[in-house]
Amino acid sequence: MNKNQGFTLIELVVVIAVIAILAATIISIINPFEAQRASRDSIRLSQLNGISSALELYFASYKDYPATPTSGNLDLSQFNSRISWTESVGCGIRYTKITNGYTLIAPLESASFKIPEGSTVISIVSKPSDYNCPSITNVILVKVTQ
Repeated sequence: MNKNQGFTLIELVVVIAVIAILAATIISIINPFEAQRASRDSIRLSQLNGISSALELYFASYKDYPATPTSGNLDLSQFNSRISWTESVGCGIRYTKITNGYTLIAPLESASFKIPEGSTVISIVSKPSDYNCPSITNVILVKVTQ
């Protein structure tokens, strides 16, 4: 008896096609790129909280918030040495002093990112027209007033 052992070319192609379809389905469900964007947004929100804490320490020391910088970023390193104003997407965090308070604006990459419940000063809004970041449509806004 002469039995052919192994698989035919058609059987191999079918198995490879089924594996490719399953892999594509799993990747589309998991969506690792969206998870990375949401992770960066969470880090950015943590940075905003750190900057807010430093601004509150500044207010406690000087009874006023710092003026809006005309160029560059605020130097709050004396209050929080871990402050980072730079962003991986090429857009920085923007600070603006307003009457009796301040606003912080940071880019938002993920479409599914949610602000933690209970936060009254943090929201997601459309990008302001004067915020130069071409690839971003929404931003995280922190607005604090006294």
